[in-house]
Amino acid sequence: MKDIQNILNYWYNLEFFSPFWPETRVGTEYINHRNKKIPWGVKSDSKYTYDVYLGSIKSQDLMENMVEAIGVEDELMEKDNSRLCVCGFKLGEDGIYIEDSFSISTFVWAMAKIIREKDLRADFSTKQIEELNEEINQILLSIDRILEYEDLEKIYKFVMEKISLSLNKDFFSGIINKKFARKEDIDTSTDMLSSFYVSDIDMIRRKIQNEDKIIQYIEAFKKTVDRIEIDKDVTQMKKWVSPEKYPLGKWPSIYSPSLMQQIAINIGISNEEYIFSVNGPPGTGKTTLLKEIIASNIVERALLLSEYKKPDDAFIQCQFTSPENEYLKYYYQPDFKLVKYGIIVASNNNAAVENISKELPIAKDVKKSNTKLFNIDLNKEIYFSDIAKNLMDNNEECWGLISARLGKKSNINELKQALWFNKESENLQQLYKGDVPNWEEAKKKFRNKYIEVLNYRKKIKEAVENTDKHEQVVQEYEDAKNGLFTLKSNINAQEDLLKQKIEEQKSVEEQIEMLTKNKRLLHNRLPLYKKIFWFVFKKDPILLELKDVEQKLDKITMELVDINQKIIHLRIKLDRLKEKLIVTENHFKEIEKIFINSSKQIEKYKKQFGNNFADEKFWRDIQTNEISQMASPWTDKHYDTLREELFYDALMLQKAFILNSRAVKQNINCLVNMWNGSFSEKDKTRVCAHLLNTLSLVVPVISTTFASVSTFLKYVDKNELGTLVIDEAGQATPYSALGALWRTSKAIIVGDPLQVEPVVTVPKELSKRFADEFEIETSYRPQELSVQVLADNVNPYGGYREQSSGKLWLGCPLVIHRRCLDPMFSISNKIAYNNRMFKQSVEPKTEDMLVLQESMWIDIKGREKGDRDHFVLEQGEKALKIVLDAFVLQNDFPSIYIISPFKSIAQNMKALLKEAIYNQFQQYNQEQVDSWLAKSCGTVHTFQGKEAKEVLLILGCDENTGVGAAQWAGRTPNILNVAVTRAKYRIGIIGDSSLWKNIPNFDVAYKILCDKQ
Repeated sequence: MKDIQNILNYWYNLEFFSPFWPETRVGTEYINHRNKKIPWGVKSDSKYTYDVYLGSIKSQDLMENMVEAIGVEDELMEKDNSRLCVCGFKLGEDGIYIEDSFSISTFVWAMAKIIREKDLRADFSTKQIEELNEEINQILLSIDRILEYEDLEKIYKFVMEKISLSLNKDFFSGIINKKFARKEDIDTSTDMLSSFYVSDIDMIRRKIQNEDKIIQYIEAFKKTVDRIEIDKDVTQMKKWVSPEKYPLGKWPSIYSPSLMQQIAINIGISNEEYIFSVNGPPGTGKTTLLKEIIASNIVERALLLSEYKKPDDAFIQCQFTSPENEYLKYYYQPDFKLVKYGIIVASNNNAAVENISKELPIAKDVKKSNTKLFNIDLNKEIYFSDIAKNLMDNNEECWGLISARLGKKSNINELKQALWFNKESENLQQLYKGDVPNWEEAKKKFRNKYIEVLNYRKKIKEAVENTDKHEQVVQEYEDAKNGLFTLKSNINAQEDLLKQKIEEQKSVEEQIEMLTKNKRLLHNRLPLYKKIFWFVFKKDPILLELKDVEQKLDKITMELVDINQKIIHLRIKLDRLKEKLIVTENHFKEIEKIFINSSKQIEKYKKQFGNNFADEKFWRDIQTNEISQMASPWTDKHYDTLREELFYDALMLQKAFILNSRAVKQNINCLVNMWNGSFSEKDKTRVCAHLLNTLSLVVPVISTTFASVSTFLKYVDKNELGTLVIDEAGQATPYSALGALWRTSKAIIVGDPLQVEPVVTVPKELSKRFADEFEIETSYRPQELSVQVLADNVNPYGGYREQSSGKLWLGCPLVIHRRCLDPMFSISNKIAYNNRMFKQSVEPKTEDMLVLQESMWIDIKGREKGDRDHFVLEQGEKALKIVLDAFVLQNDFPSIYIISPFKSIAQNMKALLKEAIYNQFQQYNQEQVDSWLAKSCGTVHTFQGKEAKEVLLILGCDENTGVGAAQWAGRTPNILNVAVTRAKYRIGIIGDSSLWKNIPNFDVAYKILCDKQ
């Protein structure tokens, strides 16, 4: 456990020492001794809060003070010019402090502690910082009036005194961000000022034990697994697409998963691995994967639900230790075997979480399915459809309450309102009062459909078995045919040989006859005395000749005996062979009949399954076989229809279960009250997991960001929740997922280490020193290390991809790309995926007006601004012209992204675009323009998971001062890979080709784009 504790301590310190500087935007206010004006206290019709950040310290100054304090050399320390704030809190629109919102920067507090104690291993317990935060929280609460500038200055100086930090102690400054927010939606956390993860890391390092499953994740680089190349090992691939591995439910869609998607789904829903990872390159259908897992989990859970005589039999009544009132006296503990089917989607990418949660319930997305059951035009109420609609920001039509965004307070409030309190349409409370579905009927319908699906699956299994047998039948048929041919050939050869021997026999008999005749003639020519006294006349010519004839006659007589013997044997052999031929022909006829029948059956299967017919031909050259890679083996339209119907019936059973259960109603009521602040800490710890697991019966998929896990799931303990699905895991630091992994029983981790890497703000020098201090091995040290990389190392199912640094092991890799046209696809495929991907992207519609007629490299030279600002004005002006042309062409905000590897370029472009759009398109107000720019212009890493019809990638830099920055951008394929795959139809790369064509990865893009032009 020492190694585990060291890794957790290392991660704890890394997270504790993440510096923070608030994001500034239009409307950000700055205060200091020259500007003491504060923005709050002004009457407004809107509801606002103010995030107040105090102090401004150079990270470099703190680092130098720290290095001096611990007494080490600093010659090799990298320079860091970033700034950080000291503390922050929230104020209401009236300028009154919001309780519990104060937080000191963990980085500043911890650095001050190291400097004060002169020890890198000082005690950084969360308890100490919590006590300090609470002390200042009480001071702020005691100021029962609008806070003035002088109050802010006093708070800052008091904080600096408390942490004994003299650096910038007497120079006070502040940053104030104004935010629109309803009071009930206010989260007390102040952005990233205090770590979202240290409390969970601290909790885990205190509680972790040898048998805990999470150790498998933490020890990813310390334990080796027997790796199975699931993208090329045909035996293993066949195993995972056998009919019994498939989900019994199917998400409503006329489309089926591709081969590697289906393999990933089938492994994912099995109980084989605690952590299973999927490598999802851009546009490979990661959401499709999640949808099928959801459908499977709902059906499997419905099967368990159908076993209860009454829904409440699935619960055990329990009593609160400190009940709030008579109505909140009891809660109900659900049967634990139901728990694992609840799904929590988590990510550090807020957009990814929101997109998934919003996409799943949308009605129009399930209209093209194999049944009409999910069409809300025909079936208005499917699965709490109105509640789902009320959860949507835009009130979009929804088919079912399949998912909900949770985590932060505003999302929780939205769900509470839509689910429990909404008065515009029926909420769940009201549905309990109306006519509820018949539980027995729902069970019967589900069980009947379940049996129907199983029976059809049994037929498919027979088809698989018969196909496997057919290969044996074909072999037997070929063997029998070849055997018959060989036997007939043998008989023919033996008959030819017999014929030859009979000819030889006849020839020899003729010779014997002739020699016998000669012998008689010679004998007749001899006088009597010579016949009697032949031994005296040995040299007589006639006697000599007679002797020769006799010798020849003896010899040839022996030959005749031998030939006669061979003829006898040949005739016996031929008789036997002909007898065998009769048996063989009869056997062949039987085999041929079996073969013909089997072949007819196979032809039926081919017609039934189409490209999904997975015989031996299907698996040949599987890595390059595009037709097979597109297929979902052993599925057909009827099977998909049955499984969709079963999914629907499972939802209907689930709805009947919910509305017939007093326990579900009470638990949801308790959950809503808990979210409103009811119950003691002890009771929350006892009941929270049970209430959330009950919620998962109502809403099968809930989502949260990692940042919200420690607060949202504060009262949930080890393995108390169901299945965790981590999205965009390549962006997440390894420790950001610990809290979610700890609380769930299984994890499916989806991402791509070849896209955007984690953003780590810990100074490299500090990271290195902590790694040395805790004896951390090399594998755990890279700042780009992600959740995905650890999960891939744990996962036995994956595939290798060649990189400049060597072979990279990726979890179960998806290979069908459906987003980008060429050349974007080809660039991505070549630089990141060894050309192992297959393109199935759709051409743009005629009404898609594109400002770029073709994808191109736009070669523009110029000088960058310098001092780490890589913006080249000439490139920016070209990008600006293209964007403005797009506005004119589309007469609206265009679907085009303006992105760059560098923050400085993105900031310059935003400024250019904002001014130009304001001036030229006055029909758009400031809020509209700011909103479009926020979504459409930025650095590459902020756009992962998003797509636009066109993308402008602005590279900046010049050959004099920007080479190092360019080399950084091209050191891995990640940045370019993400950038080009945001574009569905066109990419315009704007950069100095004389510089960038020599940069790794960008050289590939340059060549492909130039060859295209």
